[in-house]
Amino acid sequence: MTRLTATETDDNADTCPFCAQHLASSPLIAHYRAYFSDAYTAHTQSIQAARTEIERAHSGAVVAAFERSVRVAGERRHLWDRFCDVPALALHTARVTRS
Repeated sequence: MTRLTATETDDNADTCPFCAQHLASSPLIAHYRAYFSDAYTAHTQSIQAARTEIERAHSGAVVAAFERSVRVAGERRHLWDRFCDVPALALHTARVTRS
């Protein structure tokens, strides 16, 4: 599809950039606006639902379990450090949970 050149159409006018037809009288424009408005609304609702699910999945109990697991891993490292070389566990749990 080719668009009209800038000299054939006014960017501020309510005309089609392909055929220069006035869009105010076109019956399709209302349908396009309704379709894309509904699709955008559905899209924003699905984003909000995903965000809610992520926040629920990573709420307080999950964060506490993560911090507890890291603490236990550090304690186990300290126990095994007497018998073999175990690298230090350097994990900032508060920074991870904030991220």
